Amino acid sequence: MRNRSRSVTVAVFALVLSGCSLISQGTHQDVLIDTNPQGADFKVQDQQGVTPRTVSLSKAESTITFTRKGYYPKTYVLKCRASSYFYWSLAMGILAGGVDWITGAWREFESTAIKIPLVPLPGQPEERTVEVRSDPAGAEVWLGTKSLGRTSAKNPLKLNLIWEDKEQEKQLTFKLAGYYDKPVQLLKNQELLSAPPLEPMPVPINVELRSEPPGARVIVDGEQLGNPTNHIFTFNWFADTRPRKAEFFLDGYKPALKTFTRDDQTVTVVLQIEETTLPLKVETVPAGADIEVEETFAGIAPKEISLAWSVARTYYKIRISRPGYESREEIVTKDKLKQPLKVRLKPLLPRLP
Repeated sequence: MRNRSRSVTVAVFALVLSGCSLISQGTHQDVLIDTNPQGADFKVQDQQGVTPRTVSLSKAESTITFTRKGYYPKTYVLKCRASSYFYWSLAMGILAGGVDWITGAWREFESTAIKIPLVPLPGQPEERTVEVRSDPAGAEVWLGTKSLGRTSAKNPLKLNLIWEDKEQEKQLTFKLAGYYDKPVQLLKNQELLSAPPLEPMPVPINVELRSEPPGARVIVDGEQLGNPTNHIFTFNWFADTRPRKAEFFLDGYKPALKTFTRDDQTVTVVLQIEETTLPLKVETVPAGADIEVEETFAGIAPKEISLAWSVARTYYKIRISRPGYESREEIVTKDKLKQPLKVRLKPLLPRLP
């Protein structure tokens, strides 16, 4: 019997606690009250203030009145609806739902943030609030010759602007160091103005491009520069410009590639000599003569030898020798490679006793 009584007590206690679920939500609710333009006087329940302002109101249908100089008075009915928690408490039992009903905790406001547009009196200047953002943030906003403030990355810049009766748009100008000025049209009924992305201005930076040896042609990012190395060039850099690619060309040298950034004041490359190997056929009369190229034995004629040519090597000394014959020395240049080198040796005259 005792166990049954204890079970009933626990069940009743649980129902009462379930009713407290909405009581814990409170019989009051915070509501943000705002107008466009801001700065209007309002009254609701037993409270009054100036927009924008957050107030704690009893959960009951309430009428809010607004007044502001130069504008028609305005009223707004803040309505309530049944909280979703109330249906849950009803499911828990009549007692639980009854507790919520008696305390008023079963209600909630249809909206906890309201913004009421005010209508200006005929012929009166109208003040309107607009929130302004820019990309990037930190831009100074100007109206004509008057600065209205700077945009922020965290919160929009709030402007209270005066509009004449027939005025429908204003031109705001966004200014930020390193970017072009951006004029933007603001319409009278706009409450939020997000300016298009500001266009960055290029920063001219001087860079000296050098090569060893000097006089190389330079192509930067696919565009040939007007002067060869060694020379100072001016490049326009933006905040998002990637490293530039410079290609160096000089006859007789291998092309060279170098990248540089806006922080580089001098870019230097050491060009490597480019060699070309070409064949030369050497024939002698009589055959069997020794061939020396720059005092180095290269074979016995007739023979085809290979010669390396570059800007540092424009000719070769070739010596032809054979016992019993006078030695011959020939100077070979690159333009003589089209035909074989033919050498006729003269026999040595016998010495007289």
